[in-house]
Amino acid sequence: VLGLTTALELATSHTPSQAPIHIHILARDLPLTPAGLASQGWSSPWAGFNWCSFAPKDDIITQERDKLAYNEWKRMVKDKEMPSETMASMPFKHYLPGEYKRGDLWFEDFVDDFRYHPSSAHEPRHYITYTSFGVNTPLYLAYLTDTFSSLGSVYTHCATTISPSSDPASWLVINASGLGSLYLTDVLDKAVHPIRGQTVLLSVPTAFTSNPRCVMDASDPKAKPTYLIPRGRGSGQVILGGTFGVDEWEREPSEEDTARILRDCWKLCPDILEGHTVDEEQIISVNVGLRPARRGDVTRVELDAVKLGEGPKGGMAPVLHCYGAGKAGYQTSMGVAREARELVERHYAELER
Repeated sequence: VLGLTTALELATSHTPSQAPIHIHILARDLPLTPAGLASQGWSSPWAGFNWCSFAPKDDIITQERDKLAYNEWKRMVKDKEMPSETMASMPFKHYLPGEYKRGDLWFEDFVDDFRYHPSSAHEPRHYITYTSFGVNTPLYLAYLTDTFSSLGSVYTHCATTISPSSDPASWLVINASGLGSLYLTDVLDKAVHPIRGQTVLLSVPTAFTSNPRCVMDASDPKAKPTYLIPRGRGSGQVILGGTFGVDEWEREPSEEDTARILRDCWKLCPDILEGHTVDEEQIISVNVGLRPARRGDVTRVELDAVKLGEGPKGGMAPVLHCYGAGKAGYQTSMGVAREARELVERHYAELER
């Protein structure tokens, strides 16, 4: 999602007075075919997608990225840029570890309908509520691809190095390869690592679809996360999660995790099931995705250069790295794309001096 969003930001950012730019996406996996969407080589199709900021109060960079995403998604929903089955606003209930009070969270005066709910005899766990979004990730990826395809070229290419894709006539290469940056021979970023996530895509009854909402239980920091995120409004599908396996590469689902996810999500929202047990026909798929993260939770957005070719004729080509957002790929994608575009503009402004 970082690569598609960045390509779209660059393709739509130039003014009429500027020369048009030509952007080509080279990727191993793209959301153009069932095979691309079924690939475990990237995590974007498997993710739950809502707005839920984890930025500390002193992390201004991440806050700005999260603000941009919230405002843009809010605008897109209002302007109906895509069907509600793809993206819709909806209530979000988030159980927090410990008691929080007014002023503890940076976004409390920013998001719509924010409220603190202290623990009580009726509800022993403290939680917050506000308006968030439920998004169908495959449809959103298709929306990005379709929008971009009218502005540039999309085609598949499996690369082991940045250099073959570095046409000297090109402006620059943007590396948004996620976990691939651990293996690209001219990147080899050892800070890159996976965070394994397992989810269940569930078909839910009318009782839930008539009252869709996102719910997350993070009340126990030592426990695996539990969350429900509808795939848009009216699709009848909900992503249930999850796991957060740092440095775990296993791509096969765990039956134990599947059972826990179903059990814990049912406790949060009993109306996801018709009764007290799941009907096997409700389970559309059990998914495993590897989130591309970096040590220190620092997304890499910076200009670099790689050598083109061997010997004295091999020059250097500019490369803009744009990867490693971990669990926040969708939420940070618009902010990262804007930062990437600003770096591109600054780079070529300096070349013209």
